[in-house]
Amino acid sequence: MSETEDYTIAAPWDDITGKPTEWAPEAHAADHEAGGADEMDCAGLAGRVNYVDRGDPAAADWDQSMLTTDALWRDLDCSAIVPAGAKAIILLVILYDDIVGGNIAFRKNGNTATHNAPRVYQSVSNLFFSGRVIVPCDANRTIEYWATTKTWTLITITVSGWFI
Repeated sequence: MSETEDYTIAAPWDDITGKPTEWAPEAHAADHEAGGADEMDCAGLAGRVNYVDRGDPAAADWDQSMLTTDALWRDLDCSAIVPAGAKAIILLVILYDDIVGGNIAFRKNGNTATHNAPRVYQSVSNLFFSGRVIVPCDANRTIEYWATTKTWTLITITVSGWFI
């Protein structure tokens, strides 16, 4: 195998073992170029997990004045917005600060590891940074957040939707 200029791995199709016999790379590429006709059909999952769009909230649900930014994991109760039965919450997070390196992370309430904790970073000063994160929630619709110890200029968190 070799690395191409766009950093993808180029491997001769004939040298790949374990590939489906009825599938050809040319057809696969053509399907993607035609709008992803070969993508997974999720019709069989109907009624099991559904995405719910929150709609058009008028303002952020939390800002820096409502959060404790002390580099400790803190609970964030989303039950006033997210209905019972939700499995995960989708958040829009916006950061702005004049100091580089600050970040905020999220994880399921009760988790102890951080390997699966999405973060939004302030990687350049005096610019807005945003990220959309999906965070599993507990039965009470509580998640946890962790934010760098500092006085933030701006943090906003808005619930965009949830999976139920």
